[in-house]
Amino acid sequence: MVYFEKSQPAPPSLLLEKNKNSGTYRTAEVIARLDKDFYSKCYICGQKNPTTINVEHFMPHRGDRDLMFDWNNLFYDGEPTSLKALEEANLRDLLLKSIKEFQELLIDYYKYGKDATFLLKIKQHLNNSIELTAFKRYIIRHNETLKNEFEHYIID
Repeated sequence: MVYFEKSQPAPPSLLLEKNKNSGTYRTAEVIARLDKDFYSKCYICGQKNPTTINVEHFMPHRGDRDLMFDWNNLFYDGEPTSLKALEEANLRDLLLKSIKEFQELLIDYYKYGKDATFLLKIKQHLNNSIELTAFKRYIIRHNETLKNEFEHYIID
């Protein structure tokens, strides 16, 4: 799974399309912005310039129009397959589980007086050899308190 920070704010066409009865989140503007934000790479496999381009939802919208048109929930994706859909669901579950575990470590670190045991585990989660490290580093780098406390443990 490839992580790229998305540009903000959302493309104006999303709000316009959301307000239509049969609006679509797959506008040319949205696809162009996703292509730029994701450097023309599929967010699942990292394939550059896929032959088919899709706009996928990180969290399934299941008909929820707010989630369906949420810019932060839209991702650049290559050609879908049933195996890829299964892999995406598994990756989402893995990511959510991993982030939850990491957040619990951060909470426990502060809750128990900056205990060295929790610090060691946090450092391990920021190491490149651990899965989904980029997302955990994003959490650290985008919170001033956490950034001041832990950024020096991040080795790129």
